[in-house]
Amino acid sequence: KSPVNLCVVGAGAIAQRHMQALVQIGGVNATWVVSRPSEQAHEFAHRYGFKCSGEALEPAQLPSVERGAHD
Repeated sequence: KSPVNLCVVGAGAIAQRHMQALVQIGGVNATWVVSRPSEQAHEFAHRYGFKCSGEALEPAQLPSVERGAHD
């Protein structure tokens, strides 16, 4: 089975709980995290191995994200 590409919107306490569970379950390609401020998104991305992070949702909706490809 191929992993599911994941975009998380919001990097608060609930998102952290979800990621803790997903890490244990596996099968997820941590692709993009969107949150404000951007520092929170970057920290979350680093903690859980997301490839990309930022404040804007629009880049996370690009077809390349669906494929798991990033610039």
